[in-house]
Amino acid sequence: MNATQPKTSQMTMIMAAARHEWRQLTYSPLTIIFQVGFLLTLATAIFVNGDFFTTDLVVMDLQWTFLPWIANVFIPALAMRAFHGQNNEGAMELTLSLPLSTVSITVGKWITGSFILLITLAMTLPFALTIAYLGSPDWGIVIAGYIGASLLLSSAYAVSMLAAALCREQIAAFVLGLGFLLLLMLLDSGLGELTILPPALQWVADTLYLASPRHWLDEMADGRIDLAGLVYFMALIGLSLAATSVLLARFRRNATLNLASICARISLVAGGIIAIMGLSGLLTNVPIALDLTQQKSFSLHAETIHIVKQTRSASKTPIEIKLFYNKNETPVPARIRQHVRRVESLLDQFESYAEGGIKISKITVEPDTITEESAILDGIQRVPMSSGDSLYFGATFQLGDRHAAISYFDERRAELLEYDLALAVSNLARKTTPKIGILSSLFIPRNVKEPRPGLAILEELKNQFDIAIIPYFGDSLPNDLDALLVIDTPVLKTDMLRSIDAHVMAGKGLMVMVDPHQRLNRGNAKLESAPISQTNIFTINDLLAAYGIRFDQSQVIGDNTMAATVVGNDGNQINYPYWLRVRRDAISTTHSTTADLNELLFAEAGYFTLSRPDNSDLTISSLITTSIDSGSQDRKVFRTSAPDQLAASFKADEGGARSVAIHIAGSLPTAFGGDSRAVSASVFAIADTDWIYDPMSLQGSGEGGAEFLRPLNDNFAFMVNMVEFLAGDSRLLGIRSRGNLVRSFTLVETMMRDAQQVYKDTEANFINQIAKVEGSITEVLSITGAKSVDELPTNLQNQIRDLQTMLLPLRQKLRQIRRSMRQDVEHLFQQATIVNIVAGPLLALMLNLLFWYRRKQS
Repeated sequence: MNATQPKTSQMTMIMAAARHEWRQLTYSPLTIIFQVGFLLTLATAIFVNGDFFTTDLVVMDLQWTFLPWIANVFIPALAMRAFHGQNNEGAMELTLSLPLSTVSITVGKWITGSFILLITLAMTLPFALTIAYLGSPDWGIVIAGYIGASLLLSSAYAVSMLAAALCREQIAAFVLGLGFLLLLMLLDSGLGELTILPPALQWVADTLYLASPRHWLDEMADGRIDLAGLVYFMALIGLSLAATSVLLARFRRNATLNLASICARISLVAGGIIAIMGLSGLLTNVPIALDLTQQKSFSLHAETIHIVKQTRSASKTPIEIKLFYNKNETPVPARIRQHVRRVESLLDQFESYAEGGIKISKITVEPDTITEESAILDGIQRVPMSSGDSLYFGATFQLGDRHAAISYFDERRAELLEYDLALAVSNLARKTTPKIGILSSLFIPRNVKEPRPGLAILEELKNQFDIAIIPYFGDSLPNDLDALLVIDTPVLKTDMLRSIDAHVMAGKGLMVMVDPHQRLNRGNAKLESAPISQTNIFTINDLLAAYGIRFDQSQVIGDNTMAATVVGNDGNQINYPYWLRVRRDAISTTHSTTADLNELLFAEAGYFTLSRPDNSDLTISSLITTSIDSGSQDRKVFRTSAPDQLAASFKADEGGARSVAIHIAGSLPTAFGGDSRAVSASVFAIADTDWIYDPMSLQGSGEGGAEFLRPLNDNFAFMVNMVEFLAGDSRLLGIRSRGNLVRSFTLVETMMRDAQQVYKDTEANFINQIAKVEGSITEVLSITGAKSVDELPTNLQNQIRDLQTMLLPLRQKLRQIRRSMRQDVEHLFQQATIVNIVAGPLLALMLNLLFWYRRKQS
């Protein structure tokens, strides 16, 4: 062909080759077999092997997990026929005899094959529609995942075409293509941890995962389309097509390929892939990406940029950030190496926005050196690895003589990375550190230095504030507090209550947590609090009432629409209305502490009623509100009743929506009489204390003896937000609150709630009968003092056995009721599974029937 032909002519040839290949593929019965097999295998993997419905999440992660491995098998089978018949059928010779360049033939075949793959991928849309039916997915993440999957399939087809061009026989082409793709996929599975390369080439092992299309699909499936990922896929496609075109040109010249030639060309392609890997690695440091997530999770928050930019004016000297990492010596898992790049990229953005206010130094830690000793002295955590080596991956922040450190960047806390860095920078930029006092029965003064098991929130507050734990039975508060937290204090001295009031009158912030029934502090749960006094201040509840916040210690609030799923005494899951799973629609969007929160969890909380005190000028904000389908229950019932009984007997009352958390701000008179008045009072009140405990808010994970925490919901963020509002940097509120929204099967929750209402009375009747029988058995054992039934007289043993015999049919009927309650949900799951498994292949058959009909008509 003439190399000087205009581009339009080259494009015409490409389209001619594509049309020819389109006819070959669409009219071949093997294409429909490929599509049906691909879609059937993928859907089966998602709904059977992956057990999608047990995840309770409306995300497409399972599809993107299985798709690369299924494509690894099916795409070589589709591409192996791209150059079939080279030996004896003459089809390839006929194609090459056409007035088309080898480039146009190669590109045309790739365009057609990729288009077939994209059509096949589009037939997985029933899965996207399923998650939309079950809940509210983040469509930006869904779209980003489809973009990544499209690029992966197209690049895999290009690589498989190269394998087909290298071999002159279909089976060999399939095996070689399978091997090529398998190797590329496995590069993201820990091959980089091998230490067979010399130190000078260790960077190749450290960055091998960047050569895997599976890695870039995972990145895009999170909702971020990165420039590096786009360049990687384009470069891999371009390299594969270029090599394929060269091989076709040799075949056109009747040049033979021996084993040495094939190995040489494979080596050249491998070198090209390494070059692509290096280029992608360089581009990961270029902050150019499209953030498609609904919450813009991969974009710097505006307040983060504001904090970083102010560092230049906050001090004449820049904040020095030292990043410690021993990447050249330790075989580090790919997941940690990827997180290292995230940290480096974010720090580079901080340095860029600071415009001289932040200086970044990256220090490589080597064992048995001064740098290792320096890292340990600066507070960097030494994390043992399974290989026997140690990992250092942390940062220090210094401004003058002030110092802070993040001992280890845990990848399981990646969603809070921006907040952690912004917090460290904000703390150093402050002239003074706010002092927070904690008055609580849960803490003792030595917890300032020692962690309190089960309450990791204290450690987080220590990282940000100067914490003072005030003796529970003390008489007064320190004078230098900026804010005060009063948590679970059923008994306080009158002098301490006066001191708290004086603190509020001085315009300092106050947060009070009270609880009608402590699930995680059984000692205080047994205490009986006196009713609110109308004239005197005897308890913290009286003090709140004087501020217009009335709390009834005897009542626990429940809500059918917010019922959380818990495990009952019999091991079955139940919707428990007294554990409130609070969603966005019940969280205030106007208050800065809650505006960005997504989900909270409270356990057997109470509620507040509000009345504006005389001579007050207050702004009252209800932060957490139940629905109108709520009702209260006396706290005494919770001491003797199981969650199953409480859930079955719950009834909404006429009280309407209640406030579980509130904030008052403004002018407020003293609670103890007189002329004292707070001009700018700020008081938070929360009707629960269990919600700050680790089991309700955090998930811990250990590595190397250290404990790392990640949020289960936004409880942790809500707590920190309120403290920051009272005494900290309010700019951190939005950064902290921008967590990942947990998107669950809301339809299933609604169906279960509706079913529970239908069978509620019947279920409650059987639960009460069972409880009555079990109570009778327990009472007999208690009266007689026997430890077991066998110790009782024969007549009593017979009576108890009769009672136990009565239990069997009651429990069977209760199980039948609960099966009936889940019947509609299970039926929905079965239908959705069948529809998703059948829909893809059915769409493929219908499309191919359409092609067959059009061909017959023509």
